[in-house]
Amino acid sequence: MGLNEKSSAAIFVTTAVTFGWYFFTAMTDQATTTEFASRMWWTLGVYVALIITAMIIAAVTTNKGDMEDMEEFDERDRQIEGRSEVWGSYIQGAGLIGLLFIVTTDHSKFVIAHSILGLLVLSTLVSFGLRFYFYRKG
Repeated sequence: MGLNEKSSAAIFVTTAVTFGWYFFTAMTDQATTTEFASRMWWTLGVYVALIITAMIIAAVTTNKGDMEDMEEFDERDRQIEGRSEVWGSYIQGAGLIGLLFIVTTDHSKFVIAHSILGLLVLSTLVSFGLRFYFYRKG
């Protein structure tokens, strides 16, 4: 498995686990808005640290020959990246319409913040999940 595949899989798994845990606790706890604000920022910090760690592990465990191939970002890589980003953008565009509805109706800041975060997480999962799928497909 090359570095592109490893990094795509690492980002997908890290995003799913970190924010899956966060949204599970957000929907099951009866915490105050202040507690969720601090928990959201803590989760984002942990997410960044895990992504950095996952990228380092992916780079260290990749063969030297694969690393040399990384220097040549070919047309296939551009197409895979482009197609996966397009689908992630479709999710964001459709989600923004839903967010406009949420903002224009009188919902709490809690609902708005979690809707925005959920949209970003979903588009990231779609983008990197498809990227990993396209690399595995060949």
